[in-house]
Amino acid sequence: MAQMAEKDVNTARRRLASVANHLVPVHLPPNCGSIGLRNASMNDSYHRIHGAVPTHEAVWEIACDECGKEFQFTDIIYEKAVGEGIAKITINRPERRNAFRPLTIKELICAFNDARDDSSVGVIILTGKGTKAFCSGGDQALRTTDGYADHENFDRLNVLDLQVQIRRLPKPVIAMVAGYAVGGGHVLHMVCDLTIAADNAIFGQTGPKVGSFDAGYGSSIMSRLVGPKKAREMWFLARFYTASEAEKMGLVNTVVPLESLEQETIQWSREILRNSPTAIRVLKSALNAVDDGHAGLQELGGNATLIFYGTEEELTASENMSGNEFRFFLSCDINLPVTFRIERLEGNLPPNKSPNSEIDSTTEERKAELYVECALYIDGTPFGLPTRTRLESTGQPYCWNEFITLSTKYRDLTVHSQLALTVWDVSCGKDEGLIGGATILLFNGKKQLKTGKQKLRLWPGKEADGSFPTTTPGKVPQHERGELERLEKLVNKYERGQIPRVDWLDRLTFKAMDKIKERESSKNGSSHLYVVVDFCSFEHRVVFQESGANFLLPSPITSTNEFVTVWDPEVGKINPSEHKQLKLARSLTRGIIDRDLKPSSNERKSIQRILKYPPTRTLNGDERQLLWKFRFSLMTEKRALTKFLRCVEWSDVQEAKQALELMGRWEMIDVCDALELLSPVFESEEVRAYAVSVLERADDEELLCYLLQLVQALRFERSDKSRLSHFLVEPLRNIEFASFLRWYVAVELYDPAYAKRFYCTYEILEENMMKLAGGVSGDEDGFKLWQSLVRQTELTAQLCSIMRDVKNVRGNTQKKIEKLRQLLSGLLSELTYFEEPIRSPLAPNVLITGIVPSESSIFRSALHPLRLTFRTANGGSCKIIFKKGDDIRQDQLVVQMVSLMDRLLKLENLDLHLTPYKVLATGQDEGMLEFIPSRSLAQIILEQRSIISYLQKFHPDEHGPFGITATCLETFIKSCAGYSVITYILGIGDRHLDNLLLTEDGRLFHVDFGFILGRDPKPFPPPMKLCKEMVVAMGGQESQYYTRFKSYCCEAYNILRKSSNLILNLFHLMAGSNIPDIASDPEKGILKDSVDAIQLQEKFRLDLDDEASIHFFQDLINESVSALFPQMVETIHRWAQYWR
Repeated sequence: MAQMAEKDVNTARRRLASVANHLVPVHLPPNCGSIGLRNASMNDSYHRIHGAVPTHEAVWEIACDECGKEFQFTDIIYEKAVGEGIAKITINRPERRNAFRPLTIKELICAFNDARDDSSVGVIILTGKGTKAFCSGGDQALRTTDGYADHENFDRLNVLDLQVQIRRLPKPVIAMVAGYAVGGGHVLHMVCDLTIAADNAIFGQTGPKVGSFDAGYGSSIMSRLVGPKKAREMWFLARFYTASEAEKMGLVNTVVPLESLEQETIQWSREILRNSPTAIRVLKSALNAVDDGHAGLQELGGNATLIFYGTEEELTASENMSGNEFRFFLSCDINLPVTFRIERLEGNLPPNKSPNSEIDSTTEERKAELYVECALYIDGTPFGLPTRTRLESTGQPYCWNEFITLSTKYRDLTVHSQLALTVWDVSCGKDEGLIGGATILLFNGKKQLKTGKQKLRLWPGKEADGSFPTTTPGKVPQHERGELERLEKLVNKYERGQIPRVDWLDRLTFKAMDKIKERESSKNGSSHLYVVVDFCSFEHRVVFQESGANFLLPSPITSTNEFVTVWDPEVGKINPSEHKQLKLARSLTRGIIDRDLKPSSNERKSIQRILKYPPTRTLNGDERQLLWKFRFSLMTEKRALTKFLRCVEWSDVQEAKQALELMGRWEMIDVCDALELLSPVFESEEVRAYAVSVLERADDEELLCYLLQLVQALRFERSDKSRLSHFLVEPLRNIEFASFLRWYVAVELYDPAYAKRFYCTYEILEENMMKLAGGVSGDEDGFKLWQSLVRQTELTAQLCSIMRDVKNVRGNTQKKIEKLRQLLSGLLSELTYFEEPIRSPLAPNVLITGIVPSESSIFRSALHPLRLTFRTANGGSCKIIFKKGDDIRQDQLVVQMVSLMDRLLKLENLDLHLTPYKVLATGQDEGMLEFIPSRSLAQIILEQRSIISYLQKFHPDEHGPFGITATCLETFIKSCAGYSVITYILGIGDRHLDNLLLTEDGRLFHVDFGFILGRDPKPFPPPMKLCKEMVVAMGGQESQYYTRFKSYCCEAYNILRKSSNLILNLFHLMAGSNIPDIASDPEKGILKDSVDAIQLQEKFRLDLDDEASIHFFQDLINESVSALFPQMVETIHRWAQYWR
């Protein structure tokens, strides 16, 4: 390759700068040569410029997740090289020759996902543990007629998903092969981008020998690597090939001695990291596009779009689209003091001359004690007293890094305000002590406040002049500015975020800039002194405006008229004329004119505002028309789909048809939005079927969180055998899912309006379970599995009979307990030992074998609920509460919400030690609750006098806070915070010390949720239940622990606000249920549902940002603590409990 002309080089670099919009110096270093194509060794011109690739041994450490915790894997080892962009994933099953099982694939996918998302990782190495095998494919010991099964960990072998993931990773994956790479392991190395093999490596396919094959990548990629004939030989004959044979065929890139395998792989990885990651990403997708079909072309197209976003053409188009929007603050609105930082002094100080010596001390280093005097001048007049920095005597470079805050505020500045800086040396006399001064205007020529770093040239021997115009300007004249000043200006823009950051290009750029600085400094030998000042930066530009003037707003109109509210029955109704006009407008432009429309800057703002609306918000006509107009440009915005479908006129056949077509092409929505599409607002079967298709991507754990609402959503389906009902009953994921689904459906059989529909779903569920040959768990057939669930119903019927007998006993609670134990030991002794174990309705994975009479009791309550202790098949026990005569479906809903919110908080790494005990309604007026050993706060206050005394009893620590362990106190504080936030959001009412319970380890939790969504039988309830006893246990309102409690409350509140749409959608799906506080009023219909949703929505205060919501919630806490009336009601409640 011939040497490029300097003109061509400069042209190429300018084009690169225009694409990357980056700090690329125009001039090339003098030793820059071209890259030779014939010489790829470490001595070529490329390596002479960039240096040889380091050969030191990599230091590995276990990779950590986002929380800083090490990944805990069983079948793999996931490591990252310290200080380098290299990740290494090792299959860790040497005893099985690193054969993979379902759990292995699951962990590999997880590790590759992390490596993809980690921006510090540029190359990924895949290898096997030990030297005997890279990977021998699927573990044949786990292979059954249904494939590779590993029921203890993961039910399916997703090796195809892993192969696709490696192919589509935007980072190169290197297979480091030692020993056998056969079968599925051979395919695994082929889907990697590069393969470096040890000399002991063996390659081959074993599928035909064991009745298996790979008709995907294992065939197509091999054919392209070694040719069709050789590929047929490898598959048909199932032979093994040595490393050298594989290298000749093109299966591997290079072969090295076994002891040098990792060193060589690291060497290749480091050399790859020197290159542009964007170029490698695009090249990988381009090379894969031929084999990956449309998916490969899509990946390539996406990468090409990514590059286009950095070009000057796209940036110009973006600016035009946004209308060159300029956001700014007015200086008169900033009520903050003027603040800046004096950073350092650059340059060499003038030498000292001793007055008693004829010898010039120019060769001696000057030892100075410097300070900077800062004075503010407004319109040429001093304003306020000067401020000084501290003395700096450490020698060159003189660095203060000291913040200076003036008494003057930004709102008081004028457009000609100046800052005068003078540097003094106190180690000399007055004449020689003056180093120099400089003055800088605080506003530039465009009347914008200057921000960021400013480098001011000092005028030697002169004090800074504050007059206007000044005689000591710190700004370097234009004709004296050189390459250094140009680069420093660009660096300031870079640091302010006005130039995008590209790590690999930044490193090259700043390295070249350092060389230019060295060359310019040595060439100029400048004797100038500079002081560097760093002015405060704001979120937007600050534009000068004089205080008291407001040219943006019209003057207010004073009026003595009073507003009178007049009821208008037509408000909120559809205007027939406007409706017809909109319909005509849509029909004229449907898919013709508006297909290429793009929203303007203001329209885009309006759209973004609409997309942030909660699902309970109704769109007006203008908002619906705006979304419809730009529907084609919104197809990549998944949040917009639900809002768009609300704009569709479904009675118009053509409009509905186009909407469904766009829905199929829209960006896939999240599960939260899919739940919204199952609400009664959307009646289209196609829309509801699309929502179900989204739910099919969710895992069992997430679906169990929403199962109660999904069953309720069956009410809004058009047919009894809908797509949703088949989705719920056909996949029959696990016994826990099947058990809870059966109970949720069975309870709805009592609803006469929808009994037929739920009975149809119940029959399909039974039919599907009876068809199972091997059962869900693999050890029972479908008939036995279904019978085990039916016996749960028989058990609840016997418990209802016991409650009736006990309730008829006259006398106090103790006599009823004796009757209960007598029945269990005598007449109903078959309940103490079941003929066959029964699956616990609350925890279907637990088998119960009988009731323990001596440990069973009755609670002191009007309904006399039973507390029963069951033996379990594994020798343990579990305790439940069985209630009859009370509708606990509302408790079931609230506890489900507590469990969901606990999950949301933990996903944000905030564990508030909540206690989401299990609740299951088994009928309209009966159900079971999990019993948690605990004491009510009323009992604790009565017996121990305080919560602190109770906790000291179980967790004493004389050195801990308040005499208890710090862990116990922290648990108490966190649980108080969690339930305070949740009970406020859900509007839980009727709170008193008897339904606030405390465990021995300090966990506080609430029970008995008879009133929700703001309903409360007590007058003047506080926003949340925060009694004085709880505050005292935290040390009072002035303690650090109470402050921590408020901090946890605010953090949890903001986290849950982010998931407000999910919670609102779940409550909307419950709109048709017969839960007391949610049941629809026949006279108000759906209106009451909307009111409930709006009340719940208001609790989230979506109109506030995070900071404002913190202040709002802190005010709520203060209001709840100081509330007096609830304390009076609490006393009355205690009297009632005493006489019960």
